[in-house]
Amino acid sequence: MFEIIAESLNEAEKNEIAVYYSGESVLKDEITPDILFLDIEMPGMDGFEVAIKIKERQPLCKIIMATGRDDLMKESFKVAPFRFVSKPFLRDEVTEALLSAKEAIVGHELVEIFDNRTIHKVMQKDIYYCKAYNGGTNFYISEKYFRRNESLNQIERILNPIIFYRINRETLVNMLHIENYDYNTITVGGSRISIPRRKKKDFEDTYVEFDLKYRG
Repeated sequence: MFEIIAESLNEAEKNEIAVYYSGESVLKDEITPDILFLDIEMPGMDGFEVAIKIKERQPLCKIIMATGRDDLMKESFKVAPFRFVSKPFLRDEVTEALLSAKEAIVGHELVEIFDNRTIHKVMQKDIYYCKAYNGGTNFYISEKYFRRNESLNQIERILNPIIFYRINRETLVNMLHIENYDYNTITVGGSRISIPRRKKKDFEDTYVEFDLKYRG
């Protein structure tokens, strides 16, 4: 099995590959992989248990689940895997699943932001939203905010348009971090942001397309 996965990954590009021999060893690793290939049936913790805990820790991890049993495949929808592959493994199927997962990973581009006069380089996927303030732009990451002295229009041209959406005149939101959408208000990073009526339909269409392709 490992040989097929390694060959499939290396067929696309060089990649760092970590091999785990149990669910417990996956969870002990401090670094959560971008893509995790899980067999549903494993000794100790099964693939379902591991997937749930990984998603709690890193919701953006792309989980590919493997099984040879149709009944378990149906049950695995509860953990919303990115893809399924069936056993015995077929190289083409594994390659397609891995390539699709790689293409769905977005937001790894670095951007420089400032905390007072200290420069920090962060991945765009870690930014919750950006807000225009006093001629510059504040970047909200977790419970902190950082700063750049460019306008929001300038920042919008820097950030990845796949994940950032201009929700109103003063705010860019990262669609990877949208926690809830309720009629005309979204929740992102614990903050509630109103959507102007004229933007509602465009936002809904964009978000649905994004959700299908990049989340999960």
